[in-house]
This record gives sequence, C-alpha cells and structure tokens, in this order.
Amino acid sequence: MIGSAAKLSFVDFILNTGVATVFVIIVGLICMYFIYGRKLFVTDESIAKVMQLDENKAIKDRKLMHESVIVIILVALCFIFQLGVQSCTVAIAAACIMLLIGGQEPEEIIADVEWPTILFFIGLFIVVGGMKKVGVITMLANGLISITHGNMVVTMMVILWVSAIVSSFLDNIPFVATLIPMILTMQSEGMDVAPIWWALSLGACLGGNGTLIGASANVVLSGISKNNGHPITFGQYFKIGFPMMILSIIVCSVFLLIRFA
Repeated sequence: MIGSAAKLSFVDFILNTGVATVFVIIVGLICMYFIYGRKLFVTDESIAKVMQLDENKAIKDRKLMHESVIVIILVALCFIFQLGVQSCTVAIAAACIMLLIGGQEPEEIIADVEWPTILFFIGLFIVVGGMKKVGVITMLANGLISITHGNMVVTMMVILWVSAIVSSFLDNIPFVATLIPMILTMQSEGMDVAPIWWALSLGACLGGNGTLIGASANVVLSGISKNNGHPITFGQYFKIGFPMMILSIIVCSVFLLIRFA
C-alpha cells in the first residue's frame, strides 16, 4: 500500500527498511540470547525423532509443488522488477494461474475466501475516501504540521512511534490506509515526506510485534504453540514482545535520524 501510494520500488524498500531490519534482527538476536540462551537445549531423543521424519511424505503432489515454486519465483521477480504492472495485478494473476493448473474446484476456493475481512477493507476505504472528500484528512494533516511546526525530523519521529504503539493493539493495515491520504496531503502542502513513508512502514510493521494480537502471525503461531502443549497468554507475550518492540523502534529511530536528519 505504501509502495503504491508513494511510488516506491522493491529496491527502495531494500535500501531503507531492509537495512533498518538487519540492525533490528541483530539487536533482537542478542537480546534473545541473553533471555533464552541458557534455556535452549535439545536432548538426543528429540534429535533422533526429528531425524526420523521424512519430508517427502508431506508432498502430496510433486508436479503441483514444482509448478507452485515456479509461480512463486515469477511473482517475486515481478515484485522486484515491477515491469510497469501493479503488485495487486501480479498477485491476482498468479492466483488465477494456480487455480487453473491446481485442479481445485473454484466454488471451494471462493467459499474459503475471508469475505468478512475483504468487506471490512472495502468499507474502510470508503470511509477514508469520505473523510478525504469532506476535508477531515486535510485537517488532520494540517494539525500534525502545526504541532510539529513542519519539522521533518519531529514529524518523522511522531509517525514512527505513534504507528508502532497503535499497531501493537490494532491491525496495521487500516491504520496505514488512514494515514496514507494524510501524508499525501502533507506532500501537497510542500513538505518532504520521503522519510515519513519509511517511518510509517517501519512503525506499522514492527509495532505488530508488541502484543499477541498485534499481527496475524502472532495469533497463528500462538495457536500452533497451544496445540502442541505450550499455550502463550497475552500477558506472557506482552512481557517479552512489547519491550522487544520498543527496542526495535529505538533502533529504527537511530537509523532514520542518521539516514535523513
């Protein structure tokens, strides 16, 4: 969404958020070592059980697997080089190809689509479009500019930290969808918003690590952990996840200040 709105390429993200992410990972690994390093051990019995697993048994259709890998590689290349085609077009085209070569029943696939989520975003975009039409987005943009006095560095830090905190408790996609028109309005007012796009991207993405409900990946993995006899409560996750999220945003703050200030 940010890439499409700001016309940023795959390489732009690699050179900005990609670099910041490398530093976040390094700091995160160091912290995890001190938190869990002494607790990480594997018994010989567990190693033997893993070695007895046969990964080939998980492949139900080898031909379809090879076709899927080829499609995924082509999608990744189209995302990287763009070729004048929007990412959404590439993704939908790939999905249609897989539907044709996979042999699945279209009715079953369509029935499994999360329609409530799609309808939610349709409604969200309508609301955001209405807010932009009546001037609410412009008012918010002007208000932020007046609070920060148009200072790019201050605005960048505000967007980074606010997006991170909000995204810890709310889904980051609707939050980003709301802020994109505001940033575009700030751009139309003559403000340099290039650093703000990266602040929003880093804050919204990394902020989801703060709580168990901050990102869908957290919910999915907690469910898998629970099914395997290791339930993770909101409080247990919060004690580790939120401080780690704050630390990652501190790292990003330093990166953005060095990169743009």
